[in-house]
Amino acid sequence: MAISHRDFFTAVLRGLGAPVTENNLLKLAAVARQEGGGGSFNPFNYVSGPGTNFNKVGVKNYPDVTTGITQTIRLLSQGNTAAMRANLLVDGGYADWLGRTSNFYRSWGGGPIKISSQNAAAQLGRPISGGPGGSLAALPSTMSGTLDYRNWVGSGWAAASQYKGKGLSPYLQGMMTDLLRRYPDTQNWGGYNYRPAKGSPALPSAHAFGAAIDWGYGKDRAAANQVISMLTSDPYRYGIQQIHDYVNSRTWKAGKGWVQERVGSGGGDMGRPTSTWLHLEVAPSRYGSQWGGSAPATGTTAPTMPRITLPPPPALFRPSVSTLPPLTQMQLTRPAVPRPDDLGYYSSARGVPTAAETLARTYVQNRRF
Repeated sequence: MAISHRDFFTAVLRGLGAPVTENNLLKLAAVARQEGGGGSFNPFNYVSGPGTNFNKVGVKNYPDVTTGITQTIRLLSQGNTAAMRANLLVDGGYADWLGRTSNFYRSWGGGPIKISSQNAAAQLGRPISGGPGGSLAALPSTMSGTLDYRNWVGSGWAAASQYKGKGLSPYLQGMMTDLLRRYPDTQNWGGYNYRPAKGSPALPSAHAFGAAIDWGYGKDRAAANQVISMLTSDPYRYGIQQIHDYVNSRTWKAGKGWVQERVGSGGGDMGRPTSTWLHLEVAPSRYGSQWGGSAPATGTTAPTMPRITLPPPPALFRPSVSTLPPLTQMQLTRPAVPRPDDLGYYSSARGVPTAAETLARTYVQNRRF
């Protein structure tokens, strides 16, 4: 069975952690339409990865659809495609995508992209060049099932009392740990808390059940956008039934999508610029399972968060050691009565390091990185 562009790009979006929407699919299809065919399982005509060369430029014929998807994700994860990736992660506009992609093309001498959304839609139904190349079952699904839902708040205090003192859902514990590991500049702003819902004191909060976490992203809104895109792309896979995006005054529910909330609601947090956290609620079937493990009610596996590649440290902290003279060749000025400092070297009698001492300290400090 041939693989369509729709199936192919659905898997690419999933791999990027971007929302699988018709808009995002059309944007990727526009690039494929621009390229006009070429290498096997290579709709973007990428020149890197395993396989034979399709032409003299080095466009690859990938051996199968899985390799093609992997390499396309790799292309869209590069530094020079960051603007394109950012558009996909927030399901940005089609015209904005064409502009960003045209800038990428111009960076290596290509021309602008002027593919209409109608032509892009036609491309989505066409098979990927390369033949069958594998089963559709091997591709990540756009929506692997329907997530169960529980109105934790509406369940009332009698139901909440059964969870009193039991702490946070193991699933959410694992998710929070993974979030903080992947995004080191973010914080845990709260989990289990046997308290009323904000703005509704007669009802328990989802936190009273241990069914919600507040993940503080602070100044890293890009991290928040990526996590939102991932969790909403397949609720069944990730097990999150509800998200409160306070800064943008909106709430998302699995199966229903986003709803704009009144600014000032939610106990005054909705729409407040300083409300830089996401409220994440777990579905009941995942409540007692392990993040990254099997859900007891479904047997499905909840994957870990997408890997984030941190940029290398600034060049200041990565000097070329070969350009620095060896310590054994340095002439250090020492006072009559040495006073060792924290680096194991000596300060001059005047209490001010000499030029040689400063260079030595810099050398040792940089070697620590």
